[in-house]
Amino acid sequence: MASAQTSPASSSRHASPTFQVSLAGVDVRAAEVISQLASIASLRDGDSFNQFCKRACELWKSSFPQGLPGKARAGELFTGLLSQISPSNAETIPTPWGGVVIKKHEHPHVEKWLVIKEGGYLALEHHSKKQERIEVREGVGILLSGKSPESSQLTLRIMTPGTSAEFAPGEVHCLIGCQDVAVWEVSEDHLGMDKDLLFIFTPVA
Repeated sequence: MASAQTSPASSSRHASPTFQVSLAGVDVRAAEVISQLASIASLRDGDSFNQFCKRACELWKSSFPQGLPGKARAGELFTGLLSQISPSNAETIPTPWGGVVIKKHEHPHVEKWLVIKEGGYLALEHHSKKQERIEVREGVGILLSGKSPESSQLTLRIMTPGTSAEFAPGEVHCLIGCQDVAVWEVSEDHLGMDKDLLFIFTPVA
């Protein structure tokens, strides 16, 4: 997952493939929301990507104003991590969607927190060499993922505490914070932390 979408160390690639949204691993209590998102059908360009992510957050908030039933909302972990994020803290990276708290960096191994505020979302991206694993520890997110930038389909998946996903080089992914969400990421970032970011579509405010 990307840390800072505007990092000068990042590389970017402009592309506009069509992504069909399919369903996998959907919590039955969120089926209606996911079905409505699936009906959007495609992500043609940056505008439709941003509209999709914002719509996902709107639908989720409307359907679950108190959070997903049976799943605790983000709490002390999320709040504590968010409070650490500051331009003056060299171990953190502020972003429009929340930020990153770096816990370990021994090249190429990186361990960090992704702190995604409700309504925030990361870029749809992939990596040339980086391998990563993410696990939601607090809150709820929606994951978009696909096998490659040329994939005609994206998988749409609800991520709740304890849910994890792994991404090999080339696999595309984006995490949407439909609620405040704290995500633990462990990666082997061979080109250097945040130097292997290949963006397909990026967030706008």
